[in-house]
Parts: sequence; structure tokens; C-alpha cells
Amino acid sequence: MMALRNTRALRVLGLASGLGVVVACASDAGQRPKGGLMPVPGLASGDVLTAAQPRKVALLIGIGHFDDKFWPDLLYTSRDAQELAAALTRANGGDFDEVRTLTTREETSRSRILDEVALLAQRAPRPEDTALIYISSHGTLAPDRSGAFQRVLVTRDTRSDALAASGLPVADLARAFDALPSARKALVLATCHSGSGKSLLPPDTVRAMAGIKGAPPMALEAVSRATLVLSAADFGQAAREDDRLQHDVYTYFLLEALTRRADANGDGAVSATEAHDYARRRTFEYTDGRQVPTVQSTVVGADPVILAGRVERAGLPVLYSYAAGFEGTQVSIDGRDKGAFPGSIVVDQGVQQVELRRGGDVLFDGSFRFEPGARIDVTALIDRAKPRWTAALRYDLFGLLSPALSTQLLSPIGGPSLSLRARDLPWPHLDPLLDLAVAYAEQKVAPAGLAVDQRLVVTRVGVGAAAAFDLWWVRLYGGPHLALIYLDRHLLLPDRDETQRFATVTPGLVAGAALELDWFEAHLEGQLHYLPLLLDAQLQSVATGSIAAGVGVRF
Repeated sequence: MMALRNTRALRVLGLASGLGVVVACASDAGQRPKGGLMPVPGLASGDVLTAAQPRKVALLIGIGHFDDKFWPDLLYTSRDAQELAAALTRANGGDFDEVRTLTTREETSRSRILDEVALLAQRAPRPEDTALIYISSHGTLAPDRSGAFQRVLVTRDTRSDALAASGLPVADLARAFDALPSARKALVLATCHSGSGKSLLPPDTVRAMAGIKGAPPMALEAVSRATLVLSAADFGQAAREDDRLQHDVYTYFLLEALTRRADANGDGAVSATEAHDYARRRTFEYTDGRQVPTVQSTVVGADPVILAGRVERAGLPVLYSYAAGFEGTQVSIDGRDKGAFPGSIVVDQGVQQVELRRGGDVLFDGSFRFEPGARIDVTALIDRAKPRWTAALRYDLFGLLSPALSTQLLSPIGGPSLSLRARDLPWPHLDPLLDLAVAYAEQKVAPAGLAVDQRLVVTRVGVGAAAAFDLWWVRLYGGPHLALIYLDRHLLLPDRDETQRFATVTPGLVAGAALELDWFEAHLEGQLHYLPLLLDAQLQSVATGSIAAGVGVRF
């Protein structure tokens, strides 16, 4: 167990600057400073700078002995925790400031474990700090109040006949873990809950499961909002201790990942996901596929939880997925097989041809530029590859929404229009719009009650920003729209011809529905605008409307 480092510097952290001084209002004899910066005797600036650096703390728990003899003792949980603690220290290539281990009878009760998790908030109090929790013990299942089965960690004082009251549900641990201020954290569960291996199912749970057809439901608590939740076995699988390895199998290979530096992308550091990917692959091989470690992650971009070494350079790009929907998806880069998800796949930087195939279905086949050090979620890759733009040719019908003015000025007039719509740019569910419509008509109107012929050209240019959402294959959108309307009107009066030209910018609204099918789109769109017109020396407000239908190409 490592002692807390830089204790003296931490005591003054709230008052210290990077120069090793504090704000002071006290004075020596003959001195009357009213505030200002005073040197701290004996405190080097380097100590303060060290204290101000992000901290990395770990809480490692190995529970091998239990009060309730229903749970058989585990042989290697204490060794798991202690050897992992040694691997995480800087003397052995790790990168942690403080590592605490809980392995004794007094340290492994349910209440003590939750207290120690809460204390991590004091040891890693800032978002840039790193917190790691590791637990090696029995795991089991128990029904919650709704009847769904939840994962329960067996602590030293867990009773097999009172799991709800004495066990440690993963949901409770996840809530305590989520409450930590650190944004860089990982929870490693070297347990299982299948009824074999490092697990037993109490009689009450067995009876409850007997009434369920099929596999027991997995409660939603299994997914934490924490940065990473690494599990030694998938739901319903057994985690194992192994006498040849003298460790929990997953933990053995996790340790091997740290000591052998499983630095897949070559940046100089071993992240939690890199260590897990290595341990997952070796555990799968060692157990002939009977134990498959899992990861649940909310990491976006680079994995911030570094377990060993330091990031010294931009690593190779990584394409990854741990989502159940992509499990078994084969990855091919430039025609070379690179393996399958879940996990991380290192690729070369630059433009690469990527193919994702699951069974007989091709999920993605296209080029993508991988930047140095980038970590790309496969869902983001597929999403970026979706068509972002639609160019459409439409027929547009435009008119005044006043029957009286339609008789005097213009009847509904139609013509071709072009539209360009961007999808989810610059933010999701926001579609910018651009449209151009031109219409020509020869029609009769009756200004001042006199029927005359007119030739009319209406040109309309519009821009808009529409909120959008998807309903199956249909994209629905609507929002504000601004149009420039230009009317060129030629009246054929009995005694003369008269030409009138009018241009104005009008605010309005747009709404539409687009059927999106691969590269093809068909859509229907309506627009409503306010148009100020000067009629008989009076300014009148006129509502205009248009409806457009057409087809387009998505790209």
C-alpha cells in the first residue's frame, strides 16, 4: 500500500500558486502587508506544482474468506489485489500516486467497501484525476423488487439467505462510483454470477429462476455511467480461479498486460481498454471460449484511464467497438482481415479502405481517413459515412393565401425548383436548407375590377434551419425560413402596357417530410411567409404559401 504523496503540498493546495506562494494577510514585526503574495518557508515551487498535477488513485479489493460458509473460500483473491497493486506503482512501471488494498476480514465488509469507495472522492477530487476500483470475489444473482435479476457482489459479511440486505448489488456500487468527481475512472469486476466458478446461487435465487422460461433477464443496472466497467466474464458465464496460474484467470492476464506492456497503438502507455483487450483475448484462449470478459464504456475518443507507462507520442489510429450489436463483425482494412469486434483494432494512419461484414451483410464499405492517435468508435465511422446532403428537383406551386388578392394580383403559379438540404449539420437533428424556385405564367387578373391579361415571373430564393427527427425511413423537419421574393409583372391594359417589379425579404416557416432510401429521396415540403405589399398607397400584410414535391439524390 502506498502512502499519500506530497502531503505537505496538498495541505496548501487550495491557497498555493505554481510559484510556491500563498495569499497572506498576517505580518511579521514591522511589516503590514494588506494581502499580496508571501513565500511559503520550506515549500519549493516544485512541490506545489506536483500537488497541482492530476492524481491517480486505485482501490483494490480481494475477498477470499466469508462469514457465511455457504460461500466457499477463494484462494487467490488477496494475491490478485496485492500483485495488481504492485504492478500499478511507479516503481514497477505503473503510473498511480496511491494504491490501497483491502483484503483482511475487517476491510472487506459491505459497509467498509462502500465507505472506501466514497473516500475516493477525497483522494481524487478533480475531474482530471483518475480513479480505479478492482474487486475480486464471488458474484451471484438476486431478484430485485421488480423481479428482474441483478448482479450482486459477495462481501465478507454477505448472507446467502438475505442477499438483498447484506450483499453489495452492482447497482449500488455503480451509483457510488458514478458519484466520484473524477471523469477518468474504471471499475473492474473479477467476479461472476452464473452459479459456477467464482459464484454460487442461493436456494431462493434458484427457486426464483426456476419459474422463468429461458435465460434470466439482466437488469439495466449492469450498465454504469462510469467511464469503463470491465467484467471478467459475460452475463451468465463463470469467472474462474486457476491453480496453474494461481490467480483469477482474467486478473492473471490483466497483470500480464501491464508487465508486458500491451501497448497496442504504440503511444508508450497501456490504457485500461488496451489492457482489457489483451486480457480478454488471452482469457478466451485459455478457457477455450468458456469465459469471455466484457467492457461497457462511455469513453468518447482516446481512453483517458492510463494504467502503466506514459503517453509519449501520438499512437496509431484505433477502430473499436464494444457494443453488443457489433459483436462478431469482421473488419477488413485495405483487403486484409484485421479480426472481429468486440475490441480495438489498430490501423495505419491515412486514408484506408474499410469493410465491415457480419454474416452475409456488409455494414460498411468505404474509405475513411484515420488521423494519428485517433480512436474511432465504429458507430461514428458508419454515421459519418451516411449521406449528408440531398439535392432535389421539385415542382413548386406558389400563391397568395387571400382569395380577394389572388383575383387582383396573381392566381397560384407553378414552376420548377431546386433544393439542397444538409443532414445533421453542424449539430445532430439540425438540417440547413437552401432552395431556388422560378415560375412563369400568363393569366387574367382583375385589378380595380377590370379584367386584364398579365405575364408574371416569380423568383424565390430561400434559406432555413429546420429541427429534424427520423420516423423509420422518413425524415421530418421544420423550422424558420427566410425568403427573397422577386415579382416581375407585365400588365396588358387596354390603352397601354405596364411593367411592375417588386422585391422583398420575407420571414416565414418551412416544414417537410422526406422519404430517405439509400441514395434516393422523395419529399414533400411546404412554406409559409409574410409578404408586405403596397396596394393603393396602403401597406398591406399578405400571407403567401407554397408547396413543393420532388425527388432527389443523397450523397
